[in-house]
Amino acid sequence: MEDFQKFDNRRLERQARWLRELRSWRNARVQPVPDWTFVGNDGVERRVTIGDRWPSVDTPVTLTATAHIPDSWAGQPVELELWLGGEGFVRLTPGHQEGLNPFHHDFRITNSAAGGEAIAVGAEVVPKGMFGSHVHAPGVDRAMLTVPHYEVRALETDLKMLVQAAEQLKDHEIFPRLLDLVDDAYRELAPFWPTSTEIAKVRYISGDSAGGAHHNLGLGDYGRPGFEGTLVLSGIWHIPPPDGQFEPLSGEAIAATGRARETIAAGLDRLKTMYPPIGKILLTGHAHIDLAWLWPVAETRRKVRRTFSSVLRLMDDYGDFTFNQSSAQAYAW
Repeated sequence: MEDFQKFDNRRLERQARWLRELRSWRNARVQPVPDWTFVGNDGVERRVTIGDRWPSVDTPVTLTATAHIPDSWAGQPVELELWLGGEGFVRLTPGHQEGLNPFHHDFRITNSAAGGEAIAVGAEVVPKGMFGSHVHAPGVDRAMLTVPHYEVRALETDLKMLVQAAEQLKDHEIFPRLLDLVDDAYRELAPFWPTSTEIAKVRYISGDSAGGAHHNLGLGDYGRPGFEGTLVLSGIWHIPPPDGQFEPLSGEAIAATGRARETIAAGLDRLKTMYPPIGKILLTGHAHIDLAWLWPVAETRRKVRRTFSSVLRLMDDYGDFTFNQSSAQAYAW
């Protein structure tokens, strides 16, 4: 029994690594938004680009840029991925505004681009991350237009939920069955997935700059430094730059992604029959925001505005989405 447990634990570790590879395909195309204008408390405009640290660490700062959708992206969905050094409030010229935080940094611009559009981006940003933790040396870490691989993102979510459930249920008899289901999904992908190709190396080595890995955005002093799934290289060695272009998945691979999701859905149906639910859980979206904790009241108001803007956008997208907030003062503001 102990040997089986060790084997399954190794399987779980391997599946977590597979997830990182899958994540590197979350975008079909990427286009950097390199040029930004930074304004701190002194009101002086300064030019910054991707990778630059803020010229001054103030609360808040404003960052503005103009993103240009390539002509070749006509007819494609387009999003904007950002991490600008802290939590923020983002406005886009299509007329919507949303909060920017470690778990909300993809902003949909259009479901079908005309090609050639100029998108004005404005962000009010504070050097704070999770639970008010301070972000040392905040900077423009991530700024790019993307054509999403929505099928890959959906499969990644399915698999991530299975892997996380398995991590919590290691002592339950369902544990190996969840791992089997992840393996079944990957068997659907394997014949068509471009593993060990030059394109895969381009995506994996490019990592964060190419929209592949999700880093531990904005965790500040509360979290771990570095990027999830991104290679951290010391100063004494480096990986040669990849030789190839950032290309989307083939039609065969996209179709296999859909079949993998169908395999997961069918497998979950079987597991629900084997392990019927006991009781009922009701879920609602919720935000607990301390009115004054590790930030001044002025920052609380900004946090509430960011949160409510994101929630209103989710309500527009999902008619059955329900949200509650625990402080009457937030509603009064």
